Amino acid sequence: VATGCTGEATFRAAEEPAVDDQVGSDVGEPEPEEPADPDGAASGDTPESDGEVDVSGRWSYEDASCEFAEPSGVDVECGWLTVPERWEDEQDEDRIRLHVGVFAGPDADRTASPIVYLEGGPGGHALEAVPFSFDQLFGELAGRREVVIFDQRGAGYTRPSLACPESTEADIENLERAAPVAVELETTLDAVDECRRRLVDDGVDLGAFNTVASAHDVEALRQALGHEAWNVVGISYGTRLAQTLMREHPGPIESVVLDSVVPIDGDVQADSGRSFARAGGVLFEACSSDPECASTYPDFEARFFDIVATADETPFAYEATNPLTGESFDLVATGDDLLGLTFSALYSRVAFSGLPELVARLEAGDTSGLSVYTGLELANSGFLSAGMFLSVICHDEVPYTTDEDYEAGRSGDPRYDRIADGGVIDGTVLRDVCESWGAGSADPVEDQPVSSAIPTLVMAGEFDPVTPPSGGEHVASGLESASFFLYPGVGHAALTEPCAQQMALEFMDDPTVVPDAGCIADMEPPTFVVEGIGDVALTEFSYDEGFLHGSGVRPESWDDQGSGAFGRGITILDQTAIVQQVVDGVPASLVLPQLITLLGGDSGADPSDERSLGGRDWEIYTFEIPGAIADLALAEDGDTTFVVVLVSNNATDRSALVDAVLDPVLEAIGP
Repeated sequence: VATGCTGEATFRAAEEPAVDDQVGSDVGEPEPEEPADPDGAASGDTPESDGEVDVSGRWSYEDASCEFAEPSGVDVECGWLTVPERWEDEQDEDRIRLHVGVFAGPDADRTASPIVYLEGGPGGHALEAVPFSFDQLFGELAGRREVVIFDQRGAGYTRPSLACPESTEADIENLERAAPVAVELETTLDAVDECRRRLVDDGVDLGAFNTVASAHDVEALRQALGHEAWNVVGISYGTRLAQTLMREHPGPIESVVLDSVVPIDGDVQADSGRSFARAGGVLFEACSSDPECASTYPDFEARFFDIVATADETPFAYEATNPLTGESFDLVATGDDLLGLTFSALYSRVAFSGLPELVARLEAGDTSGLSVYTGLELANSGFLSAGMFLSVICHDEVPYTTDEDYEAGRSGDPRYDRIADGGVIDGTVLRDVCESWGAGSADPVEDQPVSSAIPTLVMAGEFDPVTPPSGGEHVASGLESASFFLYPGVGHAALTEPCAQQMALEFMDDPTVVPDAGCIADMEPPTFVVEGIGDVALTEFSYDEGFLHGSGVRPESWDDQGSGAFGRGITILDQTAIVQQVVDGVPASLVLPQLITLLGGDSGADPSDERSLGGRDWEIYTFEIPGAIADLALAEDGDTTFVVVLVSNNATDRSALVDAVLDPVLEAIGP
């Protein structure tokens, strides 16, 4: 199969679907919309279509180059799917263009039914995140079957985009000061309103961006790609979209994997306090039950809330850098900010495992951990279209969330419930935002559980702070052919774990059989304490990215982060890493000052060490970076510069890593 991301674009129009569409719900007759207000916000409901929506003949697809950096080791084909803005209006002439990527490893079975991935959020940028998430999340899947990844309407590369840079700027403004919650909330609400006005002025119909519309888009995509059947994988909000697809277009679906489930009849946003408290309890219990964590960080729960109280009285001042843009900010962290960072950290094992160390550092007045956590938050903020989030939530969920639901969603523990007080995406403030957003209201079917006989595998993470395991159990209990599995030591998105991927692939091979769950018992618990470097086994590697390339040896168990970088990453504060790059045509005299400045060192410093290894003379510069130590080694061979950077957590680790990793790398590195 040729790679469609290069070469001349082709175009094809909609054809009849390979199989008949089936719709599992009977939705009532639509009511006329009321006139829009002067700002363009709809003042009435926008019901779904009356019964079956046949998408055939109403889409077009064009092969095109990929807008994102393509991952290595897989064939990639890209294109644009064009669909109506309003599926329920057969006369609608407005169009939405969705970017699409199809990925397959060299040994993938092209005859097997493919996988379509449904991103979370809502509003997550699926394709823009591919360069960072593909190997961990999709590598194994694409090694066996084609994987279709697309940006949902309003998100990512899709046009029109419902991104709200105004909201991102407001978030940073709030992080730069220790203002009262009411003041920060006003700043955020003003930004949301500014985004809404801009989108409406640009002609965006905010009521057209919802889950049912996206489900029709997915069916149109299946037809456009010519698949008679496929397997649906959804994570987080993607599970709500998957359930809607099971109701609206079930016929072509062979199997469904729901990971970190959002129940259609649930209230995820209203339940934030209760869900946070459950996950926080799991975190504190895990530390107290782990001998190393309990001895290294005794009374972790009490110390955590003590440091939150300290930040309430005297916020922590620190600097954080967005690792994707290089932009740095002088910030302050209040107690609410620490709780927000903790909520986000519970999504990922690597992140929540570092929380005990973060607290210990803050107790000692060391804010370097805050810099790491916030840097990750700043990077992630660029992968969500806030306008799409609001359109979906305001249309699908908020109309069916009552005062009683908001009250039931509180944990009763003010230490956790404060995360929803004054938050735009949680609690009753969201309802006020939705009143002016103009997304309309979904049909009541969008508050009712889906009934389906499609074989379904349901997954949940033990530490998940936003979609607790109970939601997955609830959805699984209402499906005719579903099995539920809880993955220990996992936060949000169990499919980031090899065990879950193995079970999902086995399930797709034969959806009539519950997959073998034996690997769950072998999953390792979180590692909260990082001491020493352990045993480091080295293995050969090579890579070639044109301007950057290299070969040699690398730590076998460390994660491949691309471009010759390998990180241990036991926790988010474990910065242990090695980077090896060979650069052609650029002298070391030009590379050195740029790298030292990038790493935060003194560009005028002299080498701290010199040594001859691998037939080359190396100059080594050692300096401190936030929370770690960096060793930068450079050598020249003609017009080729060899660069190696070792990052160690502390001086003790550095001494051991120089012997176990740095010296063997310098000895073996080649072009």
